[in-house]
Amino acid sequence: MRSTLLITTLAAAGFALAGCQSVPAAHPLPATCKQAPEAGNGQAKLTGFYYDQDSRSCKSFAYSDNGTVPFQDLSQCMAACYAPAPDLMPDDADVPADTGRVK
Repeated sequence: MRSTLLITTLAAAGFALAGCQSVPAAHPLPATCKQAPEAGNGQAKLTGFYYDQDSRSCKSFAYSDNGTVPFQDLSQCMAACYAPAPDLMPDDADVPADTGRVK
């Protein structure tokens, strides 16, 4: 009897959690997340950020003082576009096996 209850409980939990997988946001992105970056042709070399819809991530780009910049910093882009934090660790870094990091 206990094993049947345990199996039923685990099955119900599995079905409930199945809907919690990481999927793109169901709500539309703000217009700034769809805005293409433009480097401009001025003399200044600044760093701005834009949302890349193909990779679903925020990326940096170099622009001049007359360029089009969707976001001034990474945190603004991530917050507005629901983007995950970038992986700051290089792919060839030594990672201890017990960290749980998945490549």
